[in-house]
Amino acid sequence: MHLETIALAKALTRKELLVRYRGSLLGFGWMLVLPIVMASLYTAVFWGVFNARWPGGSIATDSHSAIRFGAELFSGLIVFNFFVDLMVRSSRLIAEHATLVKRVRFPQMSLVLAMLFSGLITLGIGMVISSMGAVIATGGWQVNLFALVLVLIQATILALGFGLWISALSVYLRDIQHVMPAVATGLLFLSPVFYSGQTAPGFLAAVIAYNPLSFSIEGARQALFYADFPHGQPTVIAFVVGLAVLVSGYAVFQRLKPGFSDLI
Repeated sequence: MHLETIALAKALTRKELLVRYRGSLLGFGWMLVLPIVMASLYTAVFWGVFNARWPGGSIATDSHSAIRFGAELFSGLIVFNFFVDLMVRSSRLIAEHATLVKRVRFPQMSLVLAMLFSGLITLGIGMVISSMGAVIATGGWQVNLFALVLVLIQATILALGFGLWISALSVYLRDIQHVMPAVATGLLFLSPVFYSGQTAPGFLAAVIAYNPLSFSIEGARQALFYADFPHGQPTVIAFVVGLAVLVSGYAVFQRLKPGFSDLI
C-alpha cells in the first residue's frame, strides 16, 4: 500500500469529520453523546426491566450495580458500533464518492482507509471513556492494556476486511445498501452487546460463537473490567479469520475496482 494512499486517506478523514460536525452545537462531542445516551437507555431496559446481569455480577438493584452494568454494556456497544457503522457506510461508499472514483489516478483504496480511520478515532475515544467507566465501576484500575490493544488490533483487521468486501460488492449489487441496515439491527441482538455468550441459551450461544464480532466485543469487555487476557485457540482463530477476511477482501476490491467508474 503506497504511502501517498495513506496520506490521502488521512486528509479525507480530517475533511469528513470537519464536514460531518460543522455547525452542530456539540461538534465532535456527538461521537460520544449518542453512544452514552443509547447505552443509558439499554441499561434502563435490560438491567431495570429484564433484570439482565453480567456473569458474576451483583443481582442488587442499587445505583452502583446499574453503573457497572451500563459501563460494561457501553464498552461492548462502542466496539459493535465501530463495526456496524463501517459496514453500513461501506455499502454506499463508492457511489457517494463517484466524482473522485471516476478520476483516472485517484487511489480508491484511500476511501476505505479514510472510513476506517474515522471509525478508529471514535473507537479510541470510546475506549478511553470505557476505561474511565471501568475504574469507577470496579473501584480501581483493573484494565489489561496489552489485552485491550491486542483485541483492538484484531478488530481493526477484521473491520478493514469487511469494508473492502462490502464497498466493492455494493457497486455491483446495489441491494446491499438497502439490506445492510436490517443486517445491522439483527447483528445487534445476535452479538454479545447486552449479554455475555456465557449466559446465552443453546442456539443463541452457538450463533454468538460463530459471530466474527464476538471476540472483539467480549475481548474488550474482559480486558477493561476483568483484566483478562484473550489467549489460546479463540485468539488464534479470531486473528486467522480477521486476516482471511482482510486478504480476500483486498483481492476482491482489486479485482472489481476497474469497473467502479463504469457502474456509478
